[in-house]
Amino acid sequence: MVEINNFMKNVLLMTLSSNRQEWIAYAAGCLISYAKRDTYVRENYNFLQPEWRSDCLSHSDFLDKLVEADVLGFSCYIWNQSINDDIAKKFKTINPEGIVLYGGPNVPEGESYQKEYEKERPWVDCFFTGPGEKTFTNYLKNGSTQKFVHGTQLESHELPNPYLDGIFDDVLSQIKNVSVAIETNRGCPYGCAFCDWGGQSQSKIKRFDVATVKQTISHLLSFPGVNRIEILDANYGIFKEDVEYVEHIIEEKKNKNKDNLLLTYAGFAKNGSPNVTKIMNLTLDNFNDKYRQVKVSFQSLDETVLKNIERKNISSTKLHDTVAGVKNAEISSELIIGLPGETLNSFIETFEKHIDMNISFARAYPLYVLPNTLMTNKEYKEKHKIKTKKIYLPTDLIYKKIDNNYNEYITSDKIKTKLSKVNLSEFTKFELIYESYSFNLKELTKIFSFWYWFNTFYNTGILKSQIKNNNKDLNEQYHSFIDNLKNMPFNKKLFLEYQNIVQHIYKPEDEIFIDNLKHLHWLHKNNARGNEVMKIYKYKELFEEEIKLLYPNFDTNHFSIIPDNKLHLLTESVSTVDNFVL
Repeated sequence: MVEINNFMKNVLLMTLSSNRQEWIAYAAGCLISYAKRDTYVRENYNFLQPEWRSDCLSHSDFLDKLVEADVLGFSCYIWNQSINDDIAKKFKTINPEGIVLYGGPNVPEGESYQKEYEKERPWVDCFFTGPGEKTFTNYLKNGSTQKFVHGTQLESHELPNPYLDGIFDDVLSQIKNVSVAIETNRGCPYGCAFCDWGGQSQSKIKRFDVATVKQTISHLLSFPGVNRIEILDANYGIFKEDVEYVEHIIEEKKNKNKDNLLLTYAGFAKNGSPNVTKIMNLTLDNFNDKYRQVKVSFQSLDETVLKNIERKNISSTKLHDTVAGVKNAEISSELIIGLPGETLNSFIETFEKHIDMNISFARAYPLYVLPNTLMTNKEYKEKHKIKTKKIYLPTDLIYKKIDNNYNEYITSDKIKTKLSKVNLSEFTKFELIYESYSFNLKELTKIFSFWYWFNTFYNTGILKSQIKNNNKDLNEQYHSFIDNLKNMPFNKKLFLEYQNIVQHIYKPEDEIFIDNLKHLHWLHKNNARGNEVMKIYKYKELFEEEIKLLYPNFDTNHFSIIPDNKLHLLTESVSTVDNFVL
């Protein structure tokens, strides 16, 4: 057993939100809920209120907790790793004998990744990988002689419930406008190469008790400050009870007069299900959704790519048919740019199928290699001839706020980081694929160039009707645009600016430090969209004159009226010019 010096040791656990949305620290609560079942832990440890606020360092009550803590534990995700590191180092200066614990999906399981991760964080006493409830409890009781400890999946009867245990009651009764996450099951039966879900949740699905889930929902909605529920299941809708849970949320929403409550989902059943169609219809009909848009995650529609990323057992047709049954809603999709096996031709063909499926909007995300995914595996990389680089994003630019005016965004490449490469903990680090057997930098630039054309002209609504109602297919229209750039100097300048960003970020090298706000927003915030849509709107007369070479009947009458102080919103990946929402 861990030595206890005749007094209760204070434990502070943290699951910090991103800076865009405040979420109750559910992961930390699960650790506490499970640990407090143990008599020894209850008698020897006092758990302070888990911390969730992304700006916690600016709150005096958090700083007080930091001083009180003897054990400090973090749930590490991509979005909070750098702030976790800052707080952990600060804690060690306050309490050099204090214990720092790291867990969560950003803590790597692979040995080579672990060595680098540990070397960069000498202030951490122990790292936990995989499910953390059992390993955390065992550490509090017995300590560990190992630096990395791997957890095992809980059985259904062991799953914790921090909400019904009252762990968050005090904070939920005090704050306004907070989001809460719940689970109805854990696990994912799929092992997609780019996703850490199957690895972290250990694949086999474990279900929570139905009555307990409903009781949890009722308990959470009894707090006035709860304004959003997200269901964390990887494959929501896979069970018939999932429809019942949504119906129960709707009933409680009405009973509690929570008209502005939002209901969101982390992931729907990946092979489709009639339950998903029912759930989507219920959600759109009973919750505020100004867009009435449903999302389907294809990642790619190319058979070779799907096979390469271990997604062959997921039917894209079933996915589409599931969401196609949703009433009076537009279908959007999610894709990934840079998957092994992708080429310009296969990428264009994926979007040809989008048009055939009547998909109104597509999001394409640059591919990051996440910790604990198949893509980190040496054999997988060798098989697909994958080459990667480390990419460092400075935290001062990640959280940088600039004035909402056109000139500030146009010159955002002049806004430089003030951080030094000497202190890598001040950067958020990713691993980026820049080459595979199917593409080099030249081919990848072509893939991104097509994404520029589709995202700029179709997604935004600028040329959507012209592109859809055209005798030429997408391949012909895109290459016609490329061939005519020499006659369209305004469009050519925008296009070359975009290509320069791609070639700078993806050029073959071991690492790259992003040093300006424009490149950071392009890669990390706006899903490979730059300032081009904003410039097209600003100079729409010039754009109209040029683009009529390709689309003679084009005009800008369908453009919304957007004030100058809102033009910057056109850099966001979901914004449109024809249905602009302030």
